[in-house]
Amino acid sequence: MAYSARLGSALGPNPHLPAARQVLQEAKDAGYEPKLLYQQAVQARPPDWVDIPTYEQVMGLDDSLLKGHDNVITRDLAIKIATKHLTRVPEFVGARVREVVAWDEIVWSRPSLYNAPPDIEDSWVAYLEFPNEPVMIRSSRIIIISHRTG
Repeated sequence: MAYSARLGSALGPNPHLPAARQVLQEAKDAGYEPKLLYQQAVQARPPDWVDIPTYEQVMGLDDSLLKGHDNVITRDLAIKIATKHLTRVPEFVGARVREVVAWDEIVWSRPSLYNAPPDIEDSWVAYLEFPNEPVMIRSSRIIIISHRTG
């Protein structure tokens, strides 16, 4: 099952709880029982790996608490920031925010940025869609939002 493998990866020796929560939410949306998937993944972890929170804690905490930082930009706030930015850039007229993911949640090819800041890994990536443009193969158009400063 794809969800089990992705969840197992997110709960590896260095757990990434926002990614685990995202997988659990996707599984729930697809009709699976996320709590059962989580319990099975936790039971499959070796006993010498770090402890992880309960299912309820993972699903109930916001992104700032899961990342272990105080006063950071959450996913919901990153969506609002990206959406607001769309109104300020003429090239983005008609665009929508399709998805916002944390840099370390990207399991596909990560964006290649010219002169990327050294702390790019501590960012949200807002993927844009342009519904008024014809479908074509092209580079993704994104907005990078710092977890700390927005």
